[in-house]
Amino acid sequence: MIVTRSAGRARLWATVRSLRPRLLTFLLVPVLLNFTWMFYILGLEVVNSLQHYNLAKPWVSGFAGLENYRRLFDDELFWLSLNNTVVWTIGNVIPQLVLGMALAFLLNEEFAFRGLYRSLALSPWAVSATVGAMMWAWMLHGPFGVFNDLLIRAGLGSARIAWLSSPDTAMYGVIIANVWRGVPFFTVTILAGLQAMSDDIYEAAAIDGADGWRTFWYITLPLLKGVIAVTVLLRTVWTFNWVETIFAMTGGGPGNATLTMALLVFNQFFRFSDVGYASAMAVLLFALLMVFTLIYLRLFRLDQGEVR
Repeated sequence: MIVTRSAGRARLWATVRSLRPRLLTFLLVPVLLNFTWMFYILGLEVVNSLQHYNLAKPWVSGFAGLENYRRLFDDELFWLSLNNTVVWTIGNVIPQLVLGMALAFLLNEEFAFRGLYRSLALSPWAVSATVGAMMWAWMLHGPFGVFNDLLIRAGLGSARIAWLSSPDTAMYGVIIANVWRGVPFFTVTILAGLQAMSDDIYEAAAIDGADGWRTFWYITLPLLKGVIAVTVLLRTVWTFNWVETIFAMTGGGPGNATLTMALLVFNQFFRFSDVGYASAMAVLLFALLMVFTLIYLRLFRLDQGEVR
């Protein structure tokens, strides 16, 4: 029986080795197609950014050089959108990280119906972004929203706040909605990291007399640094480019208080048909994200397969 099993495994590995070139080709083709398409789109954006290209004004055409970029840096709306984008990104990623980590530690503990609670905790991630945004738009409605009612009942306020109708609070409203949807992403990645840790490490720490806080700070957190660093990078890039939540809830208003760079590119392209100007914005947006990503990778040494 042992000889038969050994022979079967040997035949299996021989088959896998014989198919390896085909498997590599099968995996390489989609990767090459993806990169080819990506660089084609990027090249097209760069070319369009150097043109007078407005679908609403077809009589205005031709080579523009860097005029779209000069126009971009002189546009006050662009600088406002850049400032809003930084606030939007930081206001989303930090709360999502903190809440996601706390929820991951909670769901990592043993308790009754843990599987059910894990499913419920991850359910916001499964909800469509537009559906979730519309749901939160109703919840944050000034006169009739349940969010104001809960705050008043909890003694955290006495007046109903027009969350999405005031320039002072609109950004808070869209951030709250997007944080609710983004927390499960941090939860599932950090929970996966916790599940991969060996219990032997914590047993050794307990023998050495480490308390809960020291165990977290000197053992758990260092072991999670890689997971956290990658998750923060991915979520930062996604949030920087995110349009759906703001578009569905405020459309960038009121008074451009929630207008981000990604939404500004969307408006210039689809609302005003200014392809050249929108392409210049898209190229600059891509460049900013590339610079941020490279600095982030070097800072955390993710490009070298390690985490500082």
